[in-house]
Amino acid sequence: MRPRVSTRSVLRALLLVLLAASVPLKLWTLPEARASSQAGDDAIREGMRAFLAEAGFSAQVEAGLVDLPAASGARDGCRVLLANVATQGYHRDLIFRLAGSGDKVSFLFRGRAYPDQPGWATWTSHLLSRLRLASADPAGPGGERVYAVLAAGACDLDASAWAKSWAET
Repeated sequence: MRPRVSTRSVLRALLLVLLAASVPLKLWTLPEARASSQAGDDAIREGMRAFLAEAGFSAQVEAGLVDLPAASGARDGCRVLLANVATQGYHRDLIFRLAGSGDKVSFLFRGRAYPDQPGWATWTSHLLSRLRLASADPAGPGGERVYAVLAAGACDLDASAWAKSWAET
């Protein structure tokens, strides 16, 4: 008598074969993906530095924040950190930990400034961009960016105006 092979066992085996076959492809494309990501982060950092310089700050790219594209600027006793944060909210707590007791934190998203990251809106934006990428939408991933502004010292800046300005670029 022959042993019976269930459909469930066949499906599990097929899934394991597919997963094992995908590993070499992932390892093969990993260095290219990292290089592309780094180049994109460098462009974002430079864009933020240029934005701060245009706003009258002595601006520089920040390299001290791990995996967080950021730029900082200073002018007349005001210090500003501008960072491109994850739409999923991963960096929200980091931004608040960096802020001192008298510092002002704002999150810029879709042309508006928020006192806290609008988690559901930014997370939904991320999810929709992933779906567009998976469906091969010609518009591409097109994910919206979320920026955190940390203002310290004698700052009187209008985060709402900055949000509108970023929405136009």
